[in-house]
Amino acid sequence: METSYQWTVNSTTWNHLQAMWQATPLDLLRLIHEETHHQIVLEASGYRSPTCRILCALKSIFQANGVVGESTITAVPFFEGAGLPSKPFWGPQQGRRVILWESLRPEDQERCLNELRSDRSWVIWCKAKPKDMPAQSFREYGKCIFVGKCKKQRQADESQAESAGGRHVTRARGWWKRGDVAACAAQTNMNCWVHQDALLNDDQAETHMREAWEHEGSKDELNIVLQGLEQHFWRGTEAGRP
Repeated sequence: METSYQWTVNSTTWNHLQAMWQATPLDLLRLIHEETHHQIVLEASGYRSPTCRILCALKSIFQANGVVGESTITAVPFFEGAGLPSKPFWGPQQGRRVILWESLRPEDQERCLNELRSDRSWVIWCKAKPKDMPAQSFREYGKCIFVGKCKKQRQADESQAESAGGRHVTRARGWWKRGDVAACAAQTNMNCWVHQDALLNDDQAETHMREAWEHEGSKDELNIVLQGLEQHFWRGTEAGRP
């Protein structure tokens, strides 16, 4: 089928989106074309995707079933649902969610804020000191359970929730085109926030986040899973094909 849409994505992503897509194939081609442009612009602004290692740690806090943020072509397949407040990607859009705050447009941040005050089952991954602090008004009714600091060693007077490291916590620019699994350094300190009334084991959540933040592996952790949520993604690889 000939179209005017040109783009490059990893074969695993293409396989997964084909399986999850509910509309026509042409609409999928058009969507991927739009989403590659969106991701390119997002990364040009300085944004970098968190590694799967970081995302798994965020997911484990509430056993989240959904991820909010980034684009269709970068949303990881081990969440049951993925999307933006203004655009679902696949699966359920409600429930326990991991929100990648820095990847959201202002209008999508505003939509999130309208829901977060009354919802206690969210985890937000965001910059520790953003330029637009008022946009992070969830801090008024949230609590920070992890502070990821870049490079320097932890000082004696820092709280237990603060953790140095961040050398292998983001994906390289354009990783989604090449299937690049390099784990790169964070460019800024990061925070993990939850609702102040959320019921969770704070110490366990902090431990999982710290282990992911301080991990010394220079490559992201990707394990082939041929059943469940990730099966279509991995069947896009040579190892996953029958």
